[in-house]
Amino acid sequence: MGVEENKKSLHRLFEEVWNQGDLSVIPEVLSPDYVGHNPRKDIIGIDGFERAVKDFRAAVPDGHWTVNDIVGEGDKLAVSFTIARTQTTTYKDREPTGKLVTNKMLIINRYVDGKCVESTPYSTLV
Repeated sequence: MGVEENKKSLHRLFEEVWNQGDLSVIPEVLSPDYVGHNPRKDIIGIDGFERAVKDFRAAVPDGHWTVNDIVGEGDKLAVSFTIARTQTTTYKDREPTGKLVTNKMLIINRYVDGKCVESTPYSTLV
C-alpha cells in the first residue's frame, strides 16, 4: 500500500472512529500489533485503542477531531489535527471544567499493509 491509501485509512480513523464513534472500523485501519506511544501509558493493540476511544468519548462526548494537514513518505504519515471538546467528566485524573478546550497535535504514524502499526504524538495545548 502507498501513501495515498494510508491517508485514506487515517481519514477513516479520524472521521469514523473518533468523530462518529464507530469502533467496528478500528480493525480495518489498525494492525493487531499496534502501539500508540503515550506519555502516561502506551496503547497496545486493537483492544487497547478501542478502550482509549471509549474512555475519551465518554469524558468528552462533544469532542471533534479536524485534520489540518497530512504529509507522507514511504511507510510514514505526519498528521496535524485539532481536537475541540468540553470535558464533562473526570478523565485521566483531570477534573471537568465545563469549558471548551482546543488541542493542536501532530502525530507520526507508521504503516504496514495499509494499517497503522505505530503512532507517536506531539501536543500543544492552546
